[in-house]
Amino acid sequence: MVTAGLVAGLVATALGPIAPSPAAATAGREVRVDTAAGLTRALGRARPGDVITVADGVYTTRGEQADLVVGEKRYYGTFVLEALGTTARPIVLRGSRRAVIDGDPGGDGTGTQYGLYLAGADHVRVLGLTVRNVSKGIVADRSDDVRLDRVRVHHTGQEGIHLRAFSRRGVVRRSVVHHTGVDNPTYGEGIYVGSAHSNWETYSDGRPDASDGARILGNRIRATGAESIDVKEGTRGGLIEGNAFDGRGMTGSWADSWIDVKGNGWRVLRNRGTHALEDGFQVHEALPGWGRHNRFRGNVAVVRGPGYGFWVQQDLRGNVVSCDNRVRAARSGFGNVRCRR
Repeated sequence: MVTAGLVAGLVATALGPIAPSPAAATAGREVRVDTAAGLTRALGRARPGDVITVADGVYTTRGEQADLVVGEKRYYGTFVLEALGTTARPIVLRGSRRAVIDGDPGGDGTGTQYGLYLAGADHVRVLGLTVRNVSKGIVADRSDDVRLDRVRVHHTGQEGIHLRAFSRRGVVRRSVVHHTGVDNPTYGEGIYVGSAHSNWETYSDGRPDASDGARILGNRIRATGAESIDVKEGTRGGLIEGNAFDGRGMTGSWADSWIDVKGNGWRVLRNRGTHALEDGFQVHEALPGWGRHNRFRGNVAVVRGPGYGFWVQQDLRGNVVSCDNRVRAARSGFGNVRCRR
C-alpha cells in the first residue's frame, strides 16, 4: 500500500535537496499582491530571485497575450509569466490554495484562455495556488526547470497541466488535478508531457517535442476526461512516482488508461490507480522508434475494468514490467506481457 509517508519520502528522494524557504533560497525582492492588476504587474516586472506572494482571493483578467511565438502563434493566459529566473535565483509565485486564478468566475470550466501561462519562463516555482475555469490550467512552453508544488487545477475545458514545446526538467509534485476536459473530454488529460507528433509542426518547429526529464511526483488525479497522465512520443527520461489515480468519469476518445507512455526511457514507480476504463497502464508506439525502454515497478493497479493491469504494444523493445507490480480486479489479467523479476 502506498501511504502518505511513503509518498512524501519518495518525492523527497526523487527531487533531492530542496531549500526550506523560497525567500531564503532566492534572497530577492518580496512582492505581495492582492489584486489582479497587482499580480499582472508583478509578473510583468519579475526578475531573478523575486518571491511574489498572492493573497487569498479570486484573480481574473480578460486574458493577456504572451510575447513568445510558438509555431507562429501567440497564446493567451489569464496571467502570463515570461521572465527568466536562474538556478540560484528562481522566480517564486506562491499563495495558498485559496488564492485562485479563475478565467471565468462562476463558469463551468470552459474558459477560452489558459489559466497560468509560463512562456519562455525558465527556473520558476509555483507554490500552492488554485487554477480553474479556463481552457487549459497551467501551460509551460519553452520553459525549463519549472516546478509546480501543491497546486490545485480543476474544471478546465481541456488538459489540466501541460509541459510543452521543449519545456525540460519540469516538476509537478504534491498537487491535485480533477475535472479536466469539461468542454472536450478527448483532450482532458490531467497532466500532459510533450506533444503528439501531429502537433510537432505547431509546437516544436516540426521536430520531436523534447520536453525531457519531467518528474511527476506524489500527485492526486481524478475525474479527468482523458488519461491521468499522457506522455507523448518525443519525450525521454522522465519519472512518474508515488501518484494516485481514479479513472471514474473518463470518457474521451482513445483515453482508456491512467497512464499512457509513448516516450522513451520513462520510469513509472509505486503509483496506485483504481477504476480504469480499460487498462491500468499502457505503452504505445505512436511513431516508429518511440514507446521503448520504459520501466514499471512497484505499482498497484485496482483496475475494476475489462482490460489488463499493464498493456504494452507488441514488439516494442526494452519495456520492462516488474513482477513486484500488483494487479487486482482486471478482467483480462495482470498484463499482455510477462512480468520480469
